[in-house]
Amino acid sequence: MSENIVYQDKVKSSPIVLAVLLLGVVIVVIVGLVMYFQQSLTIDSSALPTLLVVFVADLLILLTFRQMQIVVTDKELRFGFYIFRKRINLKNIESVEIQDFKFTEYMGYGIRYSRNNTVGYVPCGGRGLKIKVKGETRNFFFICNRPEEAQTFIKQYGTQK
Repeated sequence: MSENIVYQDKVKSSPIVLAVLLLGVVIVVIVGLVMYFQQSLTIDSSALPTLLVVFVADLLILLTFRQMQIVVTDKELRFGFYIFRKRINLKNIESVEIQDFKFTEYMGYGIRYSRNNTVGYVPCGGRGLKIKVKGETRNFFFICNRPEEAQTFIKQYGTQK
């Protein structure tokens, strides 16, 4: 059984967020190199494993959250960052509406919980879709480049009028 992809989108993360994460990787590498080449450094050598863990964690976060993917098939909606993805059967979607991202509501980028009981998948600012799903206690919001087009396909292949 093959899936019929009707909409696909990739949203890159905010350049500021990526720059901060990349700066963290660079700082850890510089500190590690200084510790390796400078024997007279006062930092305990047991800090090297900690630096390695921080480096790997920062690099994984950078790679995981660098872009978000949205896919609408004729049966389901998928959105999220790398391994942190949400799958929703289109038949279970009660409503889908276009909204502007409000930084004050989500207080940042990434996977965020808002004050109005919504889980936001927010790689950057912009417009996106707010989805209400049957049986879910929380709504979902995600940024996309073409929210009108995504909304049309979700309504067309779901049960919405």
